[in-house]
Amino acid sequence: MSDDATAKHRWLYLMISPAFAGFVCGASVAFALYGNKPRSAYILIGGLLGAAVLPLAARLFAGLVTGRSKRQPGEIQRSLGWAAFLGSFPILLYLPNAYFKAGAETHPDVPAEIVPAYAVPALLVITFVMMATTAFVLLRYRDAGVFAPENDKGVSRPWVVLGLMIIVWVAVGVFMDVTKHHNLYVLGSNTPIADRALANFTGGEFMFNSITQTFGSSLLGVHLNFIYVLVYPFYVMFPYYETIISAGTLFLGLGAVPVYLLARRHFSTNVSLLLAAGYLLHPSIIGQPASQDLSELRFVAMPLLFAFYFFDSKRFWPFIAFSLLAMTIREDVSVFIALFGILALFGRRKAHWIIAPIAIGAAYFIIAVKWLIPAFNPKGKFVRLGVYSPLGDSIGDIARTILLKPWKLLGIALGSLQHFALIGQMSLTTGVFAPLFSVAVLVSFPAMAENLMHSSRPDIVWYYSILWIATLFPAYILGLSRIRTMVTSGRWKNRSSLVIPLILCFSLFMSISMFYKWFLPERFTPRENIAAIENIFSLIPADASIIMPSYLLEKAGPSQEIRSYYQVYYESVDGEAKPREEYVIMDTDIVSAQESRDGREVLESLIERHDYALLFQEGNLSLYHLSE
Repeated sequence: MSDDATAKHRWLYLMISPAFAGFVCGASVAFALYGNKPRSAYILIGGLLGAAVLPLAARLFAGLVTGRSKRQPGEIQRSLGWAAFLGSFPILLYLPNAYFKAGAETHPDVPAEIVPAYAVPALLVITFVMMATTAFVLLRYRDAGVFAPENDKGVSRPWVVLGLMIIVWVAVGVFMDVTKHHNLYVLGSNTPIADRALANFTGGEFMFNSITQTFGSSLLGVHLNFIYVLVYPFYVMFPYYETIISAGTLFLGLGAVPVYLLARRHFSTNVSLLLAAGYLLHPSIIGQPASQDLSELRFVAMPLLFAFYFFDSKRFWPFIAFSLLAMTIREDVSVFIALFGILALFGRRKAHWIIAPIAIGAAYFIIAVKWLIPAFNPKGKFVRLGVYSPLGDSIGDIARTILLKPWKLLGIALGSLQHFALIGQMSLTTGVFAPLFSVAVLVSFPAMAENLMHSSRPDIVWYYSILWIATLFPAYILGLSRIRTMVTSGRWKNRSSLVIPLILCFSLFMSISMFYKWFLPERFTPRENIAAIENIFSLIPADASIIMPSYLLEKAGPSQEIRSYYQVYYESVDGEAKPREEYVIMDTDIVSAQESRDGREVLESLIERHDYALLFQEGNLSLYHLSE
């Protein structure tokens, strides 16, 4: 602790001292080394040792560099203290999560993911790199004005750097995406749904497939995914599902272009490239090709971010063009487009900036929900309302609940620790409170609400987070610009000049530190039961009808009629669960997803009551055949 510390500020210096970071790092090392033994004592001892060692190291370092830096040891140590405090957040963010998951070993009824063995050591490396980077920024940059767009002494060819970033990201993303699909590590059904829909693009019922709804419907019976019309010409040339997921990954990567353009209007070249890298490395973005099933939302980030860029640069017709493109991806994107009209109202823009987005967005949403989607749905209704059923049975009831009973919405959206964790993770990876400095944050509120309401266990890498980050990241950039303006003028000038580089470094490393949520090495090796899967499909005729787990849907042949467990679950809810398929593939290990488990249980009971005979069994897999 420095000699000039007053009693009033001693608690602050203690909080930011390396002792805090030392405790976190020492506890993490103990957890990694002694995870299978009594944990509390080992973690406490490791934390105390770390808390004792790291401050001594910081004090020694401060003494060694004093002569060269022309700064007092106390000032250097305070900078190192801040670096240690902020740098410890990556591992601090992970440790409670890992501790909880490890505790689930003694509570098998609690669903928990496996903690990757490499996670703690890798996060320790990230933590110390972040400490070093933060210390460098604190000791080097003293003027936030160097980050302004007019003070540009950065990379001479930024577009080459940006292009290489995107090319590498897309190449790695496509490799991870295709590999996890080939190895059957995708539990969702969106990829085979899109594949079957495009294969039936010119069929009797437009984009029909048997996996949508209960007994099949057009792809447009759930969402108006007209974006696939643009993908179809490429699918004709390369009629494989890899074409669709590669196109989605390409669109997702190209979102870095509008991020750079928007940032470049407010910051220097280097900062803009750093923000583009932050977008590409955000877990909601890189997590899609690495760990998630295909979603039409992969296509939404690029056009929506371009809409933000053209809105910010006041170029009306390009803004309208990209808004319309974004609306072809899903009908509810029109809600976000309408909110641009509210932003224009706050910004006191001309009438056409206010009226056009609101009119286009509202009209398209009403037409889509009231007429278009029900027309493509066998049951003639907008099935997505079921997601918001706790708020009401109709769009009017839902709107009234949101407006008149907002506490009910908050009670659902903040219903568990996972919901609070997701909000915290999104905040830490987008400048903490920086988005709140821009009115553009309003556009992200519907995406936040849908993420929090759509699942009892929301996750930052879930594909619904794409829409959230695509609307929150522009608010992060614009809020950061507002903060830069504030700290380079007035009474903040000398006190807070470091806030911009600190926020940038902090949020970037927060994104990197969540790699354990999407990087799963086991997905690069085939499933253990791959031989049994091959044997099962060799016994099924090429034109048979089959019910199977979602992860096997991609193994089915083009002439086979297929459905999955979750469809059976919805049939049972409606009282219509009557398997009519010739073959049923059972996987007794499916317990990770609630719908899959319920669907499996329904199938097990129905098989016992119907004329299905066991044809093949190996490990967790069984094949049943409908008897004549």
